[in-house]
Amino acid sequence: MASYTDIELSSTAQSGGVTSVRNGGKGELHLSAEEHAVRATVLEQWLLDNGAKFPKLEVHSYDEEFRGMHASCDLPADERIIEVPLKCLITVEMGKETPVGRAVVAADPDLDAPKHIYLMLFLLTDRLRADSFFRPYYDMLPPSLSNMPVFWEDAKLAWLRGSFMVRQVADRRAAIAADYAAVCEAYPPFTSTATLEDFMWARMIVCSRNFGIIVRNIRTAALVPYADMLNHKRPRHTKWTYDNDAGAFAITTLSGIAAGEQVYDSYGQKCNHRFLLNYGFSVEDNTEPAGNPNEVAMDFTLDAADPLLPVKHALWTNDQGAALAGDTLAPFSDHRNAVIQVRGEKVVLRHIVEFAETGLACIAAPTDEAALALTTGVSEHARIYCTNIIGHARRYSFMRARPEQIACFECCFEVFGL
Repeated sequence: MASYTDIELSSTAQSGGVTSVRNGGKGELHLSAEEHAVRATVLEQWLLDNGAKFPKLEVHSYDEEFRGMHASCDLPADERIIEVPLKCLITVEMGKETPVGRAVVAADPDLDAPKHIYLMLFLLTDRLRADSFFRPYYDMLPPSLSNMPVFWEDAKLAWLRGSFMVRQVADRRAAIAADYAAVCEAYPPFTSTATLEDFMWARMIVCSRNFGIIVRNIRTAALVPYADMLNHKRPRHTKWTYDNDAGAFAITTLSGIAAGEQVYDSYGQKCNHRFLLNYGFSVEDNTEPAGNPNEVAMDFTLDAADPLLPVKHALWTNDQGAALAGDTLAPFSDHRNAVIQVRGEKVVLRHIVEFAETGLACIAAPTDEAALALTTGVSEHARIYCTNIIGHARRYSFMRARPEQIACFECCFEVFGL
């Protein structure tokens, strides 16, 4: 068996022919057939030696470009099919503990994707160590991601002319470059660790592979070896989570899967432009039971002579203030997203604020009549909530403040057998 840290294959595996393994739409891995098989075996053995479990799965190569995970026997619904222990995961916190990560945390720059950045920093620094614990995983990552549009040359991008993807690709490239500059400013030695091209590669590796999990009540993101090899399909066949009791990332079947069938993950309900931008593929029939998730962004110009210009301008442009009550909350999503979505976020937040402020005022009111008066003029949902739920809370607080009345009620309950 080849060791984890010293895999020398390039000069010995020449007879199998070159294969380009597309990893679930997550990049192409240009290896000979024999080389790929050995590296996959080393990865699996490394995982097993460190406590991972996947006894009923096997990797299949379909042709020169594609591979996927298949069931080696019939899988019933609700069966755990993959378990990867925490020690085999790369998490955000590990990136923050690197020298460059600590420098970035201290500098606190405005980053486009903070969680992704810390995963990237660990990946880019640790992969340079020949004795890295994660060497078997790194050796299976695709060295190039030519299926992702951010790496396309102008001639290839020209096929997207007229679509919103062109602008999204430009925005993504600019965001990656800005993050790279911010990291290098915070930690100048990083320029000798990774180039901008390396940084872009790591960004898309992490973007297409990370899982959002909660470990010991800490919300984080992680790279999960082996689990990230499942291809995408909707509706999903499996579900994943981090099992704190088991101390492992786990994937469980949602329905029965016959022996030999491919086992899929779901990358979520997304527009095709997100699939293409972040994963390097698109779905031909991208429909959902609730409708079509595809989105189209449109650029248009307002007529300067239109008497309704101020109203239309206020509707279609981002406001840049910071006050929630004044309808000037800076949008949570960036400027690439639709303004209507931003406005919707603000409406929901203002509704939540109304609930909270009215509810707290009602609890503090001296009388029920005063509390009821506070619900005048608020939305119907807030009024119903405050007159019912808050009413119960007021009565409970009233009783808690008068122990003798509670004792009286308990006595009545005992007398009447309640």
